[in-house]
Amino acid sequence: MLKKGNDTNLYLFKGPIWNLNFMDNIDPEYFNVDSKDPILNDLFFQIVRNAIKTEDFEINEISPEFMLSYLDKKSDEFLKEVIPEELKMLRQFRGEQNRFRKRIREIWGEGLELLELLNWISYEIGADFNQQERQNAAETNDFVFESLTHIHGRACQTSREVVVLLENGFAAGANARWRTLHELAVTAFFIKKHGQVIAERYMNHFHIDSLKGMRQYNEHIEELNYERYPDEDLEKLEQIRDQLKEKYGDEYVNDFGWASPVLLNKDGTTNKNPNFSVIEKDVEIDHLRPFYRLASHSVHAHSKGLIFNISNKLNSERVISAGSTIFGLADPGQLTAISLMQINTVLLCSRPTATRLVYAKAMQKLLQKIKDEFMKSHNRLENSQTD
Repeated sequence: MLKKGNDTNLYLFKGPIWNLNFMDNIDPEYFNVDSKDPILNDLFFQIVRNAIKTEDFEINEISPEFMLSYLDKKSDEFLKEVIPEELKMLRQFRGEQNRFRKRIREIWGEGLELLELLNWISYEIGADFNQQERQNAAETNDFVFESLTHIHGRACQTSREVVVLLENGFAAGANARWRTLHELAVTAFFIKKHGQVIAERYMNHFHIDSLKGMRQYNEHIEELNYERYPDEDLEKLEQIRDQLKEKYGDEYVNDFGWASPVLLNKDGTTNKNPNFSVIEKDVEIDHLRPFYRLASHSVHAHSKGLIFNISNKLNSERVISAGSTIFGLADPGQLTAISLMQINTVLLCSRPTATRLVYAKAMQKLLQKIKDEFMKSHNRLENSQTD
């Protein structure tokens, strides 16, 4: 029976309270200012003006140059003093974290091990599939093969990330990574369903996203203090974009414009600006939409994601989550197994053989074992908290 208490890895400040003594012993050498960011300088000064209260100085009489110099000096002193102590605490924390990971394995070990096994089998199957079929796919210019093998490779990587997060007690983070895995599964089903034309459009959309990213990057190079992309690089991509628009239509440049031709509006017209949920419905995996939405709370900064966290134990919405816990691993563990299984099935059935169908059926049975083990662990943990 699991004991109550000690069920979360709390992040506590256990050292001395560092006193910066902000307005004490001011030295004229603090006037040496070397900051090159006027926006940041002004921001710091406004913060200091609003935060510091002292009887010795009128804040309005303190110049930004003086205050920035003072802060720069004091922060150096603070780091010099605090880093050695904090490093000791960090090493102690690492030891505690190792013990915490062992506790995670004690509670969730069976499900985690089987999920990791599914990830490893998927990797091996994907590698064999790619090696056996790539030459033929290249000769036939098979865009479906190219799309699915890339999606499968990323799915193996993403599911491994989920395992690492789960075994360290970060269920909400694992759920967020499953969200990506679900998108990969939906995309794989959609490409398999609609064939070469859609697969080609999907792979070529890389150029559209690259152009958008480069333009956005160049808009902010001054603030980032980075070098801009050369105009000739942008011009090359613009030429490719124009060629793709001429081939596929103006709507192709939309975020999911690559999927547009096979998606219809209610009135029967082509949906020229579809979104992910439309693609999800087309392949009939929209029953996972509630879980996708829940996972989105761990991705975005909505208040729902701040107040509700699957990593928190039952009835603990008032807790501010700041670290790892033993709770909430069942959903992301099961969902990851489901989505990885879906992607494996799409890949294997895109070029089926008797052996590959056996693999698919075997992994389906392994999926059920994974789901069962995660639910057993979840129920044991839940019961231990109510006894």
